[in-house]
Amino acid sequence: MRASSLPDRNEPVFRARWSSVLRSHPPRGEQPLLARERGIERRALFIDATTPTPDQDAGSTVALAHRRILQSLGYKVTFIPAHNFAFMTEYTPALQWISIEAIGPAFTPPRPLPRRARLQFDLAYVHRFEVGEDAIPLLRRHAPQARVLFNTADLHYLRLERGARLSGAPAELEHAQRVRERELAVIKAADCTLVCNSHEMEILRREVPGAALHYLPWVIEVEQRPVPDFDAREGFLSLGGFGHPPNEDAVRYFVSEIMPIVRRLLPGVPFHVYGSKLPDELRELAAPDVIIEGFAPDLRAVFDRHRVTIAPLRYGAGFKGKVATSLAHGVPVVASPIAAEGTGLQDNQQLLVASEPIAFARALQRLYTDRKVWERLSGGGQAYLRVNYSFEHGRALFLRFMKVSRSHAGAIATTVGAVRYLDALSKE
Repeated sequence: MRASSLPDRNEPVFRARWSSVLRSHPPRGEQPLLARERGIERRALFIDATTPTPDQDAGSTVALAHRRILQSLGYKVTFIPAHNFAFMTEYTPALQWISIEAIGPAFTPPRPLPRRARLQFDLAYVHRFEVGEDAIPLLRRHAPQARVLFNTADLHYLRLERGARLSGAPAELEHAQRVRERELAVIKAADCTLVCNSHEMEILRREVPGAALHYLPWVIEVEQRPVPDFDAREGFLSLGGFGHPPNEDAVRYFVSEIMPIVRRLLPGVPFHVYGSKLPDELRELAAPDVIIEGFAPDLRAVFDRHRVTIAPLRYGAGFKGKVATSLAHGVPVVASPIAAEGTGLQDNQQLLVASEPIAFARALQRLYTDRKVWERLSGGGQAYLRVNYSFEHGRALFLRFMKVSRSHAGAIATTVGAVRYLDALSKE
């Protein structure tokens, strides 16, 4: 009896001694999800269309970098793949390994949770406008305390409009205009919008006056190891996932319009085509000097092997990850004006820019054959990225436009699961 009453006698003493700490704890048995994470001061909800696949597209790499920046600012990050809501065996565990809470189909709350028991988010990071259309209204309803950051990824309507003008299809141009209205509406609905392309920043300042726009270039880590020198490399390459239509158009354009000139200027020099989701039709472009490689699981090996990267994009928008990734590996780039647009990279300083087929082919010849130009641009590209695209620079820009605050005690809380559960969880 004496032993069993000891906790009862000690509890008042314990509570008196630790009263300042216990005040921040929920009552016993209530809000266990918050109680288990009481040491976490800030929470961020990151919503994208799908789980990032960094070995297949550059956009996934920067999305991961932004999650890491949020973590470095003290946020616990919860991720929702809003469109497919899939647990991807090859990719979801990689998020969990770096302490990102990944919500997938296995997460099903046993019963509707009372409002006070749901996890609180201070910040919601919404990636891509199609996601924002669905997510932002729900976030406003269920997480009014959360600041909503919207990342355009690229201006979709601008990309579609440029493609429509290239094809001359009126229906495509009409579709681009409808997308424009939807995309600008999402920008107006967000608390602030992150834009990775300085040219698109200027467009949006005109299109959405008064919107809180912040320039946030990509985060690309530069190779720290010595890379193979000029003579150890052969051939030139293009890189880009073929789920993105401008990349397929660029390869077809180069092979039909520029490669015949290159064959005269650089006879026998092979062109290697890399990219995920390679369509079978593109294999028909193969020739003795056009090697269709397809998906490359090890980009380091690819960039170590070849001397020059080409980016002959005729249309597109946003930041061209293929350009920055190549420069990060010390491989100089010949880019079209669209590929270099809004990056801050300067012609003949960090890369070569050319538009017309003959000019593009001559720029490629110059870069492929002139060791001094190659070494200058290889070093210049890496130096520029170290200053302007580094993790530290990205983090500093985040700090500039984000007010990092402690979690709001007693604030209205938001979902513990995915956007699709927000309505269900709002029921008492």
